Amino acid sequence: MKRAILKITFLLFPIIGFAQRTQDISILKEINEQVWAVFMDAYATNDAQKYIGLHSKELIRATGGRWKSISDLAKYGEDASADFRSRKTAGEKADIQFRFLERIADEKSASERGIYQLAILNSKGEVQGKYYGKFHVFMRKEEGKWKILIDYDSDEGRTINESTYNSAFSIDDYTKY
Repeated sequence: MKRAILKITFLLFPIIGFAQRTQDISILKEINEQVWAVFMDAYATNDAQKYIGLHSKELIRATGGRWKSISDLAKYGEDASADFRSRKTAGEKADIQFRFLERIADEKSASERGIYQLAILNSKGEVQGKYYGKFHVFMRKEEGKWKILIDYDSDEGRTINESTYNSAFSIDDYTKY
């Protein structure tokens, strides 16, 4: 009898694991649509309000490295709006892309760590500079939508670079999580 129970248990483990994995992938796809795609579009179109709308009203935002700061949504919103306005006035656009090191999510909350690449483009579409950083965000679902609750990033003393970025996993490579 014990052997039969053990055999059934071991046969069910892969099925249980697959069911969990399928659920996680659908959550990650939802996060990609509601957060990361909107985030990238907001940068590409200099839409500060769209960008700020991705964040929880209870946001805690911290920047490490040489730009050390911590702020709430009001302060961060002001700073982000000024950055977007400045780029718009200069005729610049930004192309931000994300790659991931770790993604953990359930139906209500998520923790995602990764590397971003930010390219600033002039009015002719030429790259004026590229910047890299490591990020860690915590999100939660608020009224059916994913919102960034805690956002931390750092260039870690300028040690994050193109190689670090390329070594992380693609935003839609769900097999890694």
